[in-house]
Amino acid sequence: MNISVHSMKIIPRHLIVGPLAIASLGMERLSAATTVVDWLQLAPGATPGAFFLNDDAGRAAVSASLAVVPGEGFSFPGYPSSGELASVSWDSPPTFENSVAGTPQVSLFNVRVVPQSGSANYRIDMTVPANTELIFVIGGLFADASGATDSVIASAMTDSNPGVFTLVEMIGWSNGVKVDRQPLVWSEALSTLSTSSSSDGESGYAFLRLAPLSGANPRVSFSVPQGLGTGVGDEISIGVGFPIPEPSFPVLLLSAAMLGSLRRRR
Repeated sequence: MNISVHSMKIIPRHLIVGPLAIASLGMERLSAATTVVDWLQLAPGATPGAFFLNDDAGRAAVSASLAVVPGEGFSFPGYPSSGELASVSWDSPPTFENSVAGTPQVSLFNVRVVPQSGSANYRIDMTVPANTELIFVIGGLFADASGATDSVIASAMTDSNPGVFTLVEMIGWSNGVKVDRQPLVWSEALSTLSTSSSSDGESGYAFLRLAPLSGANPRVSFSVPQGLGTGVGDEISIGVGFPIPEPSFPVLLLSAAMLGSLRRRR
């Protein structure tokens, strides 16, 4: 399934004053070094066995499911649930901008698995578009003296090729009530995100890039082999997004030249 996402930004009229204005707008975007992302929204009617993530246009872009190892846990009622990380609550601004809000706001979904007979063991499986770069954000892993959600193992595959995840950044988040800023450790060799043994509380969030998957049946999995083994388990959060290409500087200059030509003709 190929997903094409189109985004149009409306430039205020007072900025459209000719080629120099568009050129300066392009330089501003280049210096900002941000990536605009269509963060997918959890579609209504989600169940652990089947749920969908919708793009900005309301189309189902990713299908997913939660698989729990029998006898080692069960999904907490009401999950998966939708969530949002408000832009003003980041410890430092992420390099990702929400395509609708125009701020570092991130949409995501939450899962919670209640442990049975020790640590919870579960996996989130997703069917994703082929030949499309993806951005993932993962966090909210809990750790304290009583136990921890030790790690999340990221994997991506097609029928013929493995995928490659790259860590972009890790950032803490706090809105004054929910504080998610304990450190995480990313192992590129193992493609594993782990809680720090010295940390107590909810972890911050890791942003990962997944290179486009070529081949049939592209899929992504996030495995939690040792979820928090006490109480009602641990809620972890996952966000999925499509980067939206920004117009390049030469394209902006060409647009400026065309606009100037149209004005002269008038």
